[in-house]
Amino acid sequence: MRINYQGQTIANFNGAIAFLDALSIVQETLGHEILPEDVSLEPETKFEVTTAIREKIEDEAGDQASLLGTTADGVQLLLFGFCQLVVKLNAASTLAEVREAAGPFNDLASSFLTKVESGEVKLPFQVKGLESVVEDIESRATAVAEVLGQS
Repeated sequence: MRINYQGQTIANFNGAIAFLDALSIVQETLGHEILPEDVSLEPETKFEVTTAIREKIEDEAGDQASLLGTTADGVQLLLFGFCQLVVKLNAASTLAEVREAAGPFNDLASSFLTKVESGEVKLPFQVKGLESVVEDIESRATAVAEVLGQS
């Protein structure tokens, strides 16, 4: 990781470094007070880029526990809605009953889709790309399954 002060490289750090630690390094190197906005970090490896992105996500979207909590809430909401739909569809015998089965989550789904389509809500898979996300799911799921299969 390249540590820059006013556009000039002050130090190189092997691996990821917290911004506050980089500020300390620059201040110690220069021997005087500095402004944080004059310091920048420039990742040089894929690991450093990934770490920098994850740190920015944590700063702007929440820590890992918060993100995991939101993910868990989303999965539970989907499971609950899906289970309700399956049970009601299984009992439905008319088109009206099928529509009624979808009713409880229709307003929520319509509102959410409108926000996504307008750009008010952005989903990470849209930025990362569907193929990339599916490849990640496939490779991680397979790796976990292989470990579990060896246990």
